[in-house]
Amino acid sequence: MDFYKLWPRISLIAAIIFAAVIVFFIPINSALFWVWVNVPLQLLHQFEEHGKGRFKKFANKELFKSKTLSDKQLFRVDAPISWILFPILAITSFIDMASGLLLPYVAAVDSITHIALSAFKREYTPGLIVSIMQFPVAIISIIMLELKANLSPMSHVIAIIALVILFGLIFFKIWQLNKKTLHK
Repeated sequence: MDFYKLWPRISLIAAIIFAAVIVFFIPINSALFWVWVNVPLQLLHQFEEHGKGRFKKFANKELFKSKTLSDKQLFRVDAPISWILFPILAITSFIDMASGLLLPYVAAVDSITHIALSAFKREYTPGLIVSIMQFPVAIISIIMLELKANLSPMSHVIAIIALVILFGLIFFKIWQLNKKTLHK
């Protein structure tokens, strides 16, 4: 079986495992909970967005109007964020809560893009359902982190700068892939 078609299903299994661990081991009233809750939601989002090639079909048909993106390329763009960045930042939040602040910011902006695109197109777009759930959780996470962890304003500034850099890298990578494919 092709791993690049399988990874969204693995994301679903990982989301269930992370959710169970979080519910059983991290108190809901702790700042850590509000960092960690974003990890399984992001993995669930990946499952909805990329399962059965939904995003690839949508992006190639609606956004790029060509067969630009492959499963492998999408994996290389999206999986490092959900499978590497989110868990690493969640783990480092045990040491410094400010490091976990990027997770809800990424989730909020990603959710807004999905919701706005669906509203603009007036149709379902891959990832919309989880985005509708993920957005309020991300906002609540930011608020709860502020209340529970007493983060400095600079923590938010750094998280927002990191967010802009991260999304800039994502859009650059997608543009690069699109440019390469169209000029073959």
